Amino acid sequence: MKNADKPDTILVARLKKLYWPKDVFGMYKLPAVLAAVPVSRFANEGSKKRTQDEYNLGRVRYFYDKFKQGKKVDPIAIDFSYIGFVPINLVLHDGHHRFAAAVLAEQERIKAFCAGPVTEIEYLTGKQKNTTLEFVR
Repeated sequence: MKNADKPDTILVARLKKLYWPKDVFGMYKLPAVLAAVPVSRFANEGSKKRTQDEYNLGRVRYFYDKFKQGKKVDPIAIDFSYIGFVPINLVLHDGHHRFAAAVLAEQERIKAFCAGPVTEIEYLTGKQKNTTLEFVR
């Protein structure tokens, strides 16, 4: 296991391959994001804003613009869910808007605090060729 003490630089395409829930991220189409007004302010978990498309598209637009301008973006946070000791799914704990923006802005890499099996993290960073999660799905 690796501790999430400092961010790793992971490959966006590999993260997308393991984690891109269509029911959530399906709304993030580039034309809709580009038409949105950027929202720089975070809404708390219980806020009604968080369920509004306008807010979510605006947050993705805000981070999309930052990526395109080459500005720094806070790391996302990922972990894995398990059955016993076997990792079965990647879980994105924090950074859904940043991750969606990285995909749409065609970023090759993104910073991420990663916890979980070293082999899976090495797959995400590009140090390993394969992931065991592909075989579990």
